Amino acid sequence: MTTIKFKPGVDITGVQVETSIAMIICAGVYASFESETEFVITSVRDGVHSAKSKHYLGYAFDFRTRELNAFILPDLAKACAASLIRAQHRLRSIR
Repeated sequence: MTTIKFKPGVDITGVQVETSIAMIICAGVYASFESETEFVITSVRDGVHSAKSKHYLGYAFDFRTRELNAFILPDLAKACAASLIRAQHRLRSIR
């Protein structure tokens, strides 16, 4: 089981259910790529983002990547996106 950690000071008040599910999915993908480092959420409703950012509505989050090999980042991003799309399709088929 993958543990999700939060950087001190991260504001999770008002985080949306969909975002929480996305965090869990991305944490699992992250663990499949990198088992040596922790999955750390670095920003949810806090931080500096564009004025129309979904962060401020609780629909976006950032996670730490600085400890990862830069060569895996594109594949990690694609795998997270693909997993989130699959989850979205599954949820739609349940309705």
